[in-house]
Amino acid sequence: MDTRRIAHLALTACCLAFALPAFGLANRVFVSARSGSDTNSCDNILTPCQTFAGAVLQLNPGGDAIVLDSGGYGPVTITKGLTIEAAAGVTAFIHPPSGDAITVNAGSATVTLRGLILNAGTNSGITVNSVGILNVENCVITGFTNYGIEMLSGGLLNVKGTDVTACFTGIYLLNLTGVVQASIDQCHLDGNGYGFYAHTTTPGSSTTTATNSTANNNASEGWLCGNGSTGKDVLNLEFCTGSENGDNGLYGGSVNAQSAALFSNCTFANNGGHGVTNNSSGAVESRGNNTITGNVSGATLGTITSFSPM
Repeated sequence: MDTRRIAHLALTACCLAFALPAFGLANRVFVSARSGSDTNSCDNILTPCQTFAGAVLQLNPGGDAIVLDSGGYGPVTITKGLTIEAAAGVTAFIHPPSGDAITVNAGSATVTLRGLILNAGTNSGITVNSVGILNVENCVITGFTNYGIEMLSGGLLNVKGTDVTACFTGIYLLNLTGVVQASIDQCHLDGNGYGFYAHTTTPGSSTTTATNSTANNNASEGWLCGNGSTGKDVLNLEFCTGSENGDNGLYGGSVNAQSAALFSNCTFANNGGHGVTNNSSGAVESRGNNTITGNVSGATLGTITSFSPM
């Protein structure tokens, strides 16, 4: 074969390579339960993916998966930083046939879940095995046999504008190592077995600040800060309620003397047990500006001390 023929074949192969489509990773992908396919490139609104599992495979770290229409999008495991977002008016739900709806194995990355509905599963809504920051915003999590949100590792957990109902526990902090720093704002942890439960094991620990949030109508406690657990768990409640629960509104039960539950501008009313109970080696402290009334077993049990705003 002469050199001109070889050169011609090489040029033709090069042109064909550029002409063929290449489905590489994208910074933004689109997902549609109605018209999508996970064999699409997904980086165009006209060629979306069909499931969250397919979409995350197409994303660069830090990328966004945008839901286009209402429908079911299937369970997903997240192994890198990303955002999955459904706009207001779009019902993007995960109804897992088994296991968790969302599993997060993201190392030290940031994961954001916004506007999703996770419902009726045999395990948990969101299970976190590793993450740097997890943001859960404007979601609905309901009907899971275990936990709405389960933190098994250290990291930052920010939950905002989210309802967790009909789960064994609404938000559960269970890390054995590392520190969980949790922020809960404008959330409803109502109608579960337990509303919020910090239950870390040393050297794991947690600090949680909850504001303008409810843990009402749960079968047992509303807010738990340790329950025979050895981790240092600190819970700060501001403008929160723990009312109409089957047992206590707020319960401190850590065996770690550094644990503490502090509450200000809160209401603990009409619980089946006490409004506030301290059954721990740690502190349970009131700012003295709370409402504790109508509880079947009395307002408080154990040593409740006070703190000043400064």
